[in-house]
Amino acid sequence: MYYFLLGLQAITTILVFTEFMYIFLHVHSRYQTILMLLTLAAWVNNAGYFIEILCTDMDSALIGTKICYMGKTFIPLLILQLGLNYCNIRMPNLLVIFLTLFQVGIWALVLTCDYNGLYYRTISYQKDELFSHIVTKAGPFYYLFILVSAAYFCVVAYFLIRQYRKETNQNRRKQVMGMLFVLLYGRVMFTMRTELVIIREKSFFEGGGIYGPIKR
Repeated sequence: MYYFLLGLQAITTILVFTEFMYIFLHVHSRYQTILMLLTLAAWVNNAGYFIEILCTDMDSALIGTKICYMGKTFIPLLILQLGLNYCNIRMPNLLVIFLTLFQVGIWALVLTCDYNGLYYRTISYQKDELFSHIVTKAGPFYYLFILVSAAYFCVVAYFLIRQYRKETNQNRRKQVMGMLFVLLYGRVMFTMRTELVIIREKSFFEGGGIYGPIKR
């Protein structure tokens, strides 16, 4: 089972990186630029999980977690920008800067989580028959991050539903509905929290399936 999960994470990481390179070579619009950054964030997220699975002690596993959050922290904001851009809505620059600084602040808390209890109240390392993993207890900013991410989802869902009702082209309506469905599924996987790092559905589906059906 360990090697199956390790292989699955490795394959997902490679596939997401391949998708990132494909988008990188075909960037022609703001939408594609956001999509490229989202793909990069998803790849870093998967790579961090992959490193964490490989580790055999707490210090090295924590490095994997910090690398993971280098991408994971920015995924919700990039999804927000991607959805709004798809609906031809542009966020004010000051709002983008403010939200970006918030996400950077969350990442900074994760980077220093072994010195403060703001994001993780406690961090421990548990040895398991399958493989060892980090066990954490959430701090106040963990819940704030989840709350803000959920707010992003609600905003995007609202505008996508509005866009769906406005669209008359059936192909575009299908695209909007596909994006809304994947967003909903990704949001559920993102907010589902398990104490075991063994199960990584959220990494897999966020990394590999959050933008697959949408072409523009």
